[in-house]
Amino acid sequence: MPNGIAMCALHHKVFDLGAFKILPETYQMVFSQHLNGSETASDRMLAYHGAGMILPQAKEYLPHAANLDWHARQVFKSPARGH
Repeated sequence: MPNGIAMCALHHKVFDLGAFKILPETYQMVFSQHLNGSETASDRMLAYHGAGMILPQAKEYLPHAANLDWHARQVFKSPARGH
């Protein structure tokens, strides 16, 4: 599927809520400073902070940079956490 991102239900939900963005240059996950929830859930999420996605072999299946940029501007809850 072109421009799709495979995520578990939890990551899909928090992505839609703006808890993290994916950098189009590196495909790394960057979490918001506004991420909150139980300590266990937050710790599980933040384990992926700065981690890169597993990318498809065929470049046509990569998420489109323009869509990732839109999500970062319109949905992501700034500011980002530091590394």
